[in-house]
Amino acid sequence: MRDVLRALGLWLILTFLGETAIILGVPFPPSMASEAQVVDRAFRYLLIVGAPVFTFVLSVLLYSLFRFRAVGDPPEDGPPVFGHTTGALAWLIATSLLALSLVIQPGIRGLMELKFIHPPSAVAADEDEEALVVQVQARQWSWLFTYPQYQIQVKDRLVLPLGRPVHFEITSQDVVHSFWIPAFRLKIDAVPGRTTSLILTPNQLGRTTLEPTLRVQCAELCGTGHAAMISTVEVISADQFAAWVDQQRKK
Repeated sequence: MRDVLRALGLWLILTFLGETAIILGVPFPPSMASEAQVVDRAFRYLLIVGAPVFTFVLSVLLYSLFRFRAVGDPPEDGPPVFGHTTGALAWLIATSLLALSLVIQPGIRGLMELKFIHPPSAVAADEDEEALVVQVQARQWSWLFTYPQYQIQVKDRLVLPLGRPVHFEITSQDVVHSFWIPAFRLKIDAVPGRTTSLILTPNQLGRTTLEPTLRVQCAELCGTGHAAMISTVEVISADQFAAWVDQQRKK
């Protein structure tokens, strides 16, 4: 019983330290899209809930390692160890309930929140109110961005207006790629012969040269040039975006 209490005390100490570090000291990269906040909340919640499980296993291992370690070569096999049915059943029930709760929150609830941040009605007839459509074509090893509302096309440079929902329509010319902007958190596969979609709303001004996580990065191993399949991203004001569109049309 004394060993159990000591291991329990170690678990409580490690859990306290872990939770304190998570709540006060875990830095997240800049969150530069409205949808990214949903992902950040979910990830922080998973860290908080998962810490006691991790520290429990770690405490048992560390305590057992130092308390019951053998010195030198053992002269004979150790005594047999029998399972504890009540303890195993309690562990199974507790972890099952924890897993089920995580499926609901932040799992299903988070997906529903992301789905309904921008309902289909967000795309309106008036150009000043509609979502910006950006067609993304991935290829080995570059990105091609088409703005069909403005009849312009840009390679390896994604320019977005601040505060306007962006509807990405993503496909691939050759192999499977993955469209990912780390500062926006969400990513989705670019699949040959299919079009996947993603809606994101930039909520901070920025550019890749100032914030490295604000970039388009392929997140699916796609060949020898995978690591270099990067595109710059710029988030600018609505007026600057209109001026940029006019400049591109004149080229």
